[in-house]
Amino acid sequence: MTGTSLARTDNKSGKNKNLPVTNVKVEFGTSSQARDTMFGQEETMRIQHGILKENHEILEKNYQSLQERMKHVEEAYEMMKRHLESRTEELEVTNKRLLEDCKRERSEKEKLFEEMKAMESQRKATVDELMMKNQELEKMEKNKYAELEKKFA
Repeated sequence: MTGTSLARTDNKSGKNKNLPVTNVKVEFGTSSQARDTMFGQEETMRIQHGILKENHEILEKNYQSLQERMKHVEEAYEMMKRHLESRTEELEVTNKRLLEDCKRERSEKEKLFEEMKAMESQRKATVDELMMKNQELEKMEKNKYAELEKKFA
C-alpha cells in the first residue's frame, strides 16, 4: 500500500487548514493481503471521515462567527443611517432658517438703502435751500448796506 497521509499546517489566520488526502493505490495479492488492504482502506476512510467532520465543524463555527459579525455590521450600518438621516433633517431645518434670515436681512438692507437715498436727497434739498437763503440774505445785507451807505453818505 502506497500513498500520502493527511498533513496539518497552520496558516496566518491561526486556523487549521487540512490538506487533502490522496487516493491510496491498492495492489491485491493474496486474500489476507486483500483483507488487510480493505481494513487499511476502512481505517483510511475513518480517518478521512474524522478529518472531514472536523473541517465541517470548523466551517460551521466560522460561518456562525461570520453571521454574527455581519449582524453587527448591519446594526452599525442601520445606526449610522438613522444618525445621518436625523442629521440631514436638522441641517435642512437649519438651512431653511438661514435662508429666511438672509431674505429678511436683505429686505432690511434694501429698506435702509432706500431710507439712506431719501435722507441724502433730503439733505441735498436742505443744503440747496440753505444756500439759496444764504444768497438771499447776502443780497439783502448788501442792499441794506448800500441803503445805509446812501443814507449816511
